[in-house]
Amino acid sequence: MSRIERKEYSCEKCVSYDFCKHIEERFHNQIIADKGNWREIYDNGQRVGTPIRRCAQTIFKSYESIFFNKQVLEIGCGCLSELDKQFCQEHKVNYVGIDPGRLPGVFIDNEPVFLWRVQNKVMPRILKLFNVKKYRLNKYQYYIRDAFPSEELEGRNFDLIYGNSTIEHWHEKESSLELSVEAYKRAMDECYRLLKQGGILLMNCPIYVHGNILFMRGEMDAIEGIFENGNWRKVTFEYWRRNYSGLMPYCPQARKEYFNNEFGIDLENIWLLNIVAKK
Repeated sequence: MSRIERKEYSCEKCVSYDFCKHIEERFHNQIIADKGNWREIYDNGQRVGTPIRRCAQTIFKSYESIFFNKQVLEIGCGCLSELDKQFCQEHKVNYVGIDPGRLPGVFIDNEPVFLWRVQNKVMPRILKLFNVKKYRLNKYQYYIRDAFPSEELEGRNFDLIYGNSTIEHWHEKESSLELSVEAYKRAMDECYRLLKQGGILLMNCPIYVHGNILFMRGEMDAIEGIFENGNWRKVTFEYWRRNYSGLMPYCPQARKEYFNNEFGIDLENIWLLNIVAKK
């Protein structure tokens, strides 16, 4: 059985605390007026971003060094991953991204941002039309259009497997708690198999937001159970913004009402789980 460690990350002790506090104070009236819905908060036409989005950015920065000179698999990479060409080049990353649909276009360096956005909308349709399953974007980045697990990953091994708010979506159509745990156990077994000895699984995911019932309802015992039959040397569950001391809770009124009506849960705060598993 894997050894599980739990770490609580208090907002007041986070390196991003002052930044988050500043944003809350600046947009306080709007947050109250929009009943806690951060998705409606904009600054000069750009969405400010939710509190857990800032947590994810801070987590990525704190683990940035482990990507250096590594063979990396990103599951659910999407079309705008932070592991872009510049990052891979600067950190000497040999990168594979896998996603069932949202993959990046074949960008030309320094092209206008609006062309990036156009390509990100058009590329999935082109890939599907011509049944393109895999392609190399440049010497650093290689992409696979498929769901995980995938036969296209056979014969590959990685130093690091990464996922930014994707693991909760892997089995989101499964409504059974028991069957969800079994499905995720199989997925974790595949991650373990794909990792080299000493490799690391790094996954963050929101709790009480969306996706599979385990993450939607915050079934932490069941989530930990995903690793109970594994051979992982160590599994660390990091709780980010669960202790939001000094900051406002993140809980839009509409979501609070939904959870009360749907699950009988008196939701107080949405937070981010970061999983670090070492083979």
